[in-house]
Amino acid sequence: MANEDGADAAAILAQHSIGKPDLQKKFLVHLKSAVVDGEALPVHAACLEDRILSNQGQPQKYGMLFGWNEKGELVTNVDDFRLANERRQKLGLPSIEEAKDLHRKEIEGMGGGPPSDYHEHKRKELAWAKRVGWR
Repeated sequence: MANEDGADAAAILAQHSIGKPDLQKKFLVHLKSAVVDGEALPVHAACLEDRILSNQGQPQKYGMLFGWNEKGELVTNVDDFRLANERRQKLGLPSIEEAKDLHRKEIEGMGGGPPSDYHEHKRKELAWAKRVGWR
């Protein structure tokens, strides 16, 4: 019913409703159905699915989200690196390696970088995930 801009806006809302796990999971069910009906882009469903998996502490399917490891490197947690890259290719996305390089450059261009205290960052991340009901 919505045009492409409306579909993009809905996908953005779904992506950023991270504080409402049940709502975000409902969005994913509807979004996957809309993809099947040709009313939504598969990449939007892939992004949302990976965000949900990541928030639950599970490996992603597409490697859409990156985070910092203890060494200050950008990484993504995927179920199977080769399969994730195959899934990305089917969506017309660059490989995980290419996406990681682009994301790192974007972060650096904005003056960002790894957290100054990795362990504190991870502690806060887990506390948030528990507080809002992801874990």
